[in-house]
Amino acid sequence: MNNKILLEIGIEELPAQYVKEILESYKSVSEKLFKENKVEYEMLNVYSSPRRLTLLVDGVASEQSSLSVEYKGPAKNIAFVNNEPSKSLLGFLKSKNAELSNVIYKELNGVEYVYVSQKSVSRPVIELLPTILKNIIEQIALPRSMRWSNLEFRFIRPIRWIVALYNSQIVPFSIAKISSGNISKGHRTLANNNILIEEPSVYFERMEQNFVIVDEQERKNLIINQIQKIEKENNFEVFVDESLLDEVTNLVEYPTVDVGNFDEKYLQMPNDCLITPMKDHQRYFPIFKDGKLLNKFLYVRNGDDYCIETVRKGNERVLVARLDDAEFFYKEDLKVKLIDRAEKLDSIVFRDGLGTMKDKVERINVIAQKLQKLLKLKNLDSQNLKKACILCKADLITNMVNEFEELQGVMGREYAEYEGYCSDVCYAIGEQYLPRFALDQIPETEMGAILSLSDKFDDICGSFAVNVMPTGSQDPFGLRRKCLGIISIILQKKYDVDFEVILDEILPVYAKFNKDLQVLKNELLSFIIQRVKIQLTQNNSLEAVDSVLNGNCKYKITMHKEILNNISKIKETENFDAFKENLTRIKRLIVKNDTNSEFNIELVNNSFETELYNTYKKIQQNSNNMLQTLQNYLILTNDIKNFFDNVMVMDKDEKVKNNRLALLKKVFESTLEYADLTLL
Repeated sequence: MNNKILLEIGIEELPAQYVKEILESYKSVSEKLFKENKVEYEMLNVYSSPRRLTLLVDGVASEQSSLSVEYKGPAKNIAFVNNEPSKSLLGFLKSKNAELSNVIYKELNGVEYVYVSQKSVSRPVIELLPTILKNIIEQIALPRSMRWSNLEFRFIRPIRWIVALYNSQIVPFSIAKISSGNISKGHRTLANNNILIEEPSVYFERMEQNFVIVDEQERKNLIINQIQKIEKENNFEVFVDESLLDEVTNLVEYPTVDVGNFDEKYLQMPNDCLITPMKDHQRYFPIFKDGKLLNKFLYVRNGDDYCIETVRKGNERVLVARLDDAEFFYKEDLKVKLIDRAEKLDSIVFRDGLGTMKDKVERINVIAQKLQKLLKLKNLDSQNLKKACILCKADLITNMVNEFEELQGVMGREYAEYEGYCSDVCYAIGEQYLPRFALDQIPETEMGAILSLSDKFDDICGSFAVNVMPTGSQDPFGLRRKCLGIISIILQKKYDVDFEVILDEILPVYAKFNKDLQVLKNELLSFIIQRVKIQLTQNNSLEAVDSVLNGNCKYKITMHKEILNNISKIKETENFDAFKENLTRIKRLIVKNDTNSEFNIELVNNSFETELYNTYKKIQQNSNNMLQTLQNYLILTNDIKNFFDNVMVMDKDEKVKNNRLALLKKVFESTLEYADLTLL
């Protein structure tokens, strides 16, 4: 099995931000189609550069693997009439191209059926590949696609060539009016000529000879190594943002790293005013020394070092134009106070149905004050919190944010510092959007955390209040991400809070939107708990998570981790299974015969009832911590068993029956304090 398959899809420049997603689909689709067609292989890898998507498969079998398939026919008593084959059986055999001698019998659910076993015929892999490789290209999941020329076929970018090889043989097929072959292309400027690929084993060598490093990880390592060499030679530090590094890696086929310069006068602006144009707009890496930003930047050229001085000057010229704009906008912004800008927020519509940005700020202020009270944050200055709320969106109408959207919050913090506001207010304004994505940092300051929570709660509650909710894969306002942000802040800050209590406090703010507040609350709780469930199941079993989310602490997310740890301990105890079985029996009974009766000790006329009640009372009185409480529940095991063995729950006397059901209900509901243990 030394056979190799190469599929290279040559395209116009691929959008860097979609590369990872496309490669994942490319690989999974390839694996699926090879498996469906019973083509075995030893290794399958995918690679990309801006102009190509490459599949390389090693150790490919020469033929399909054979497979025996059984087909179920009619029942035996229908298949034969007077020991002769019936029309039903003959029709079945004809449809499967089988003889009577091929028939076997198997029993299914007490009935004997006719079966025919057939072994699939293996075909040479080379015969299957034209269809397989074409289907791979057609089935790659694309975040965006386009049509070009007069074609109906859609792809992420126009396809310009296809290399399809099985060893040295061309795998023939056509797609988008492009026929497969063995001719690839090199680097667009350094070697934009036809390259003959004789067989897959020479592919990487031929590409590198023509200034294309196909393996994106190898390109990334080349960039990192060059950066480290430059750092060592110049005794400074390059700020390497991992996401920017990945993006730049996917923008070049042959990376060369170089350093550019700009005038020191721009360093008078806040660092973010320089870093944002560098990083987010020009894909440059900022350079620091001893923690201070230098008037230098690092860029990655798609090519070699030929005429690098000219390239450097071009990059410097482009960046300076950006910095000139930033400098002008920054100086102009300083002429207007933040509080004056905040008064003009009524000129910006926040969202259809939710009023203006000024309306949003007023809601944020109310929510923040309520959260401070709920979380009992006595050390938080409420007047400064109010200032932070009022000013938090003022930078949205500054020139800097209008030009560099990424600086929302950041410029608000800078301008607040310039105007002399206290550090708590300044940092809170700067932290209001954190966390912006998964694994992003959360606000460090207490005021920043409250402002961020208030902003996110308003986004989510306001959207649900006007019936704009995520559906399926559609979430245009990022409400799922913002909900996860709320959860992250509460967990990391260890706020002891109940989501239901929070919503009870803040939802009256949305009463004017004419939606029933109880309906709104139920929708929001369901949405929030679904996000909590997704987060918890990353490190815990689904049954354990369900047990917690069906207990009385389902909305107290800071307790969930401790609950999960403790129920995993009691689950391993010797009598847990017996306890769970008895508790499940109680649950079924009270669900089927729900009663509103209150338990009355005076109606008890059985010692086993008394024992169960006394044990229940003892547990209620002697539980000092969560683990002890959960362990004490197990003491109920024998009492519950004895109760069911010796007490007729469904007594003829209605009062006695309801009293016994009420006792069982009281026992069961007490075990729900932390989790529904019957679900484990």
